[in-house]
Amino acid sequence: MLKQIIILGPLKSKIKEAVHCTLPVEVNQEAVLQTMIDLFPAYERDIASCRVAIDHQFIDSQMRSITDKSEIALIPPVSGG
Repeated sequence: MLKQIIILGPLKSKIKEAVHCTLPVEVNQEAVLQTMIDLFPAYERDIASCRVAIDHQFIDSQMRSITDKSEIALIPPVSGG
């Protein structure tokens, strides 16, 4: 399924604000991160430290179903000071 992944935080200036890619109907965080690493291997370290959210909820190793309307976001760690 062709999906858009929204890139948030400082990573969006390195990659871009959104990426279109093909994902299976069932995904987990590892699958989304690996897809992004495959597309942008130069940023593997940055991508690997991110969390993935589907429809505004963080996901982890559990498989989640996505639909045409699902919103997927890649969220890098953020620190304040």
